[in-house]
Amino acid sequence: MTSLFSRAAFLLGAIALSTPFNALADDPTPTDARYSVISPESGKWGILDGNGRWILPPEFKKEIRFKEGLGLVNKDGKYGFVDVNGRWLMKAVIDNAQSFSEGYAGVSYEGKWGYLNRQFKWAVRPEFHRVRGFKNGLAVVQLGLWGVIDKKPAWVLKPEFTKIEVYDNNLIRAEIPTEKRGRLVKVWGLASPEKGWLLKPDFGSIKAFAQDPVLHGRETKPTRFVVANGTGKTRRLGIFDAADGWIVKAKFKKIGHLSEGLAAAQISKGAGHIDRDGKWIIPPRYEKTAAFHNGLAAVREGGKWGFIDRNGNWVIKPVWDKVFTSVLDPVGFSDGLSAVQRGGKWGFIDTTGAVVIEPRFDKATAMKDGIARVSIGKKWGYIKADGNMIWAPQFGVANRFKNGRATVTLKKGWGVVSDDGNWIVPPEHARFKRLGNAFRAETRSKPMSHLLFDRDGRQIFPGPSE
Repeated sequence: MTSLFSRAAFLLGAIALSTPFNALADDPTPTDARYSVISPESGKWGILDGNGRWILPPEFKKEIRFKEGLGLVNKDGKYGFVDVNGRWLMKAVIDNAQSFSEGYAGVSYEGKWGYLNRQFKWAVRPEFHRVRGFKNGLAVVQLGLWGVIDKKPAWVLKPEFTKIEVYDNNLIRAEIPTEKRGRLVKVWGLASPEKGWLLKPDFGSIKAFAQDPVLHGRETKPTRFVVANGTGKTRRLGIFDAADGWIVKAKFKKIGHLSEGLAAAQISKGAGHIDRDGKWIIPPRYEKTAAFHNGLAAVREGGKWGFIDRNGNWVIKPVWDKVFTSVLDPVGFSDGLSAVQRGGKWGFIDTTGAVVIEPRFDKATAMKDGIARVSIGKKWGYIKADGNMIWAPQFGVANRFKNGRATVTLKKGWGVVSDDGNWIVPPEHARFKRLGNAFRAETRSKPMSHLLFDRDGRQIFPGPSE
């Protein structure tokens, strides 16, 4: 290993440019825009500024992404690094590399992975099969199986695990294969670098007891966890605190995400809501329960859905066949309205249960900033909270509005529409991607290249002379 390290250090020392590395800004903001696009002339990736001028000429095989102010580039099958102004900091001679994280970048040399520091020198020798970025001084690495190292580097968890997740408070949940009753199973444990195992690996799953990560973002510093014991019909869930130990031993069949201080939970005899300590706030007397949002929770009784308040009182009687839910939206009210279904058609009610938009759509989504997507057959459109249509159902794909703009498809072409009913970019393109307040379109020509439009539909790239 010493010989390999010396050769790698010599190679990287020779190719790092003489200009010293300075701390750079974080990923560019819209006022300091940087856009990665494919040029129609070269068919390769480069970087444009907000005015459509090349900062980094289009000569790269892969899209350039910036992290910690550095762009990882691929040129002729090799990797290097540039800054946000297109200045080379390290020539493209590396076999494989990852973006910087906490000042370290994972780099592959002769089939082995290690880490470079900001001076492009080895901080961790290349001896691993795979690596992930550092987080709070810890990194998950693979040497056969997965383990955790710190920046010394020293092992925090030896490579004995099939899955590992490190949280920002340095709690670690890990899965390890083990033999139980003559067969190989995978079990989870919870550890910290200071205390070792808080829960020795013996559990079916361990997940953060936190808010819905899709709606609120992933909980980065969880202290309480939902822990599964048993399998199949005997599987039960409990709540464990990293500092205080078991809060509730395994007794629940289901525990949902926390929302407004409560979580939907289920035991054998029914479903209700518990608090963070696992105590029943609303007793388990319903068939199904969903999370609270804006003080109301959807619950099912007698095969129908309605809404209760935090005291368990009916606010809206259970008369609806379904209430809208998706992985991106809460079950229940958003912008004061909830999508509900009756007789196979969707409409919207307010928080008193009054019908605001009569059920007439085949599908509907939650209101977001006063606009919902609705469909008739396979065609989608947009409707306001007052029931007025912005766009009648006509689109094959209708994405969410953001800052007054949405990408849609019409007759197999992608375009951009506004929330006041106007076309911003006609539906003439192969595909669209939102880049901040700009939109990158793929051309239908071969080889494919990009067009870049600003929020108002002005073509930034290619410009008139290109």
